[in-house]
Amino acid sequence: MAKRKRKKSEIWGIFSLLFIFLTKFKFLLIVLKAFKLSSLVSLVLSLSVYAIFYGWSFAVALMYSLILHETGHMIAAKQRGIKTSPVFFIPFIGATVGIKDEIKHSKDESYVAYAGPFLGMLATLLAIGLYLLTHSSLYALMVYLGSILNLFNLLPVSPLDGGRIVSAISPRIWFIGIILLAGLMFIMPNPIIILILIFGIIQCINQLRQPVDHRYYQNDIRRLKRRADFLHKFNQIEDIYVKNETQYLDDYRSKRLSERLMEIDANQSISKSFKKIRKQHYKRQMDIYKNTSLDQSEDGLIWLDKEIKKMQQKADQVANYYKTSMKQKIVIGVAYVILIVILGFFYYYSQLILPNPNQLR
Repeated sequence: MAKRKRKKSEIWGIFSLLFIFLTKFKFLLIVLKAFKLSSLVSLVLSLSVYAIFYGWSFAVALMYSLILHETGHMIAAKQRGIKTSPVFFIPFIGATVGIKDEIKHSKDESYVAYAGPFLGMLATLLAIGLYLLTHSSLYALMVYLGSILNLFNLLPVSPLDGGRIVSAISPRIWFIGIILLAGLMFIMPNPIIILILIFGIIQCINQLRQPVDHRYYQNDIRRLKRRADFLHKFNQIEDIYVKNETQYLDDYRSKRLSERLMEIDANQSISKSFKKIRKQHYKRQMDIYKNTSLDQSEDGLIWLDKEIKKMQQKADQVANYYKTSMKQKIVIGVAYVILIVILGFFYYYSQLILPNPNQLR
């Protein structure tokens, strides 16, 4: 009798959820716009896999949280003028939204990242309200899964949302996130946690490389400017013999670069890391020579001007990406902590309404 009552409660929960989506048709359209055929196929596949292993209630509750979480990212990205790919669901891993455009500042990255757990929190709050109205075990599951899913995502380590949120405060917080994630891995060993930990360490290493990248762009700008000065001086040469001699020497240097590149490739005594750096250096110089031929010096100057602006933009972006005002840091930090506290309370409440969350069938 109790089992039949529980089944009716779950069915009522599913139908009431569908009714809410249909009454909020405008919101439903926004959600559907986030999906294309590949998304719908991956959604149905994930839903089916979760249903086979854990039951339909668990599958519906989990997909509800994932869909709204990822929709939050997509809405925020659209608000900031950032193009995204459709949502893609991966069984036993979760869901993801690909960013097509380059995010130019950590403030935008933080905003887009925050929107996922924020809408996830609102979705969990809605599930609490529906549970209080219906006492359906489906909504109890939504509260539990929504709170734990979004809380985990708020760990301050990239590529999780929490790591991308705190990037606008300081990327150094990622190191704290790595310690927390490593501790969690020992408490709850899981291949997904190990994978996130590896990505997190890579992100920390890339962040430490930031000054190196900035120096690379600055060196490239100086190299491009020297070439531009050379072309300007070449255009001012009036003596035909001097001009021909200059062009001959320039062609010789270009050929010599190609020879050096082959020598580097053939030299087995050079370490791979050094070889990679030298090859990158020679290839860049060859690219500059290729696009700034003295026969077409005016076209070369136009190309150089564009490249200098592009490299300067990259250098500025690397230098300023994580720079935010103290006011912005405080606002982001407070919003981040408030979201953690609210979701933490929701998780505590889920333990009261779902006494044994391990028995989810």
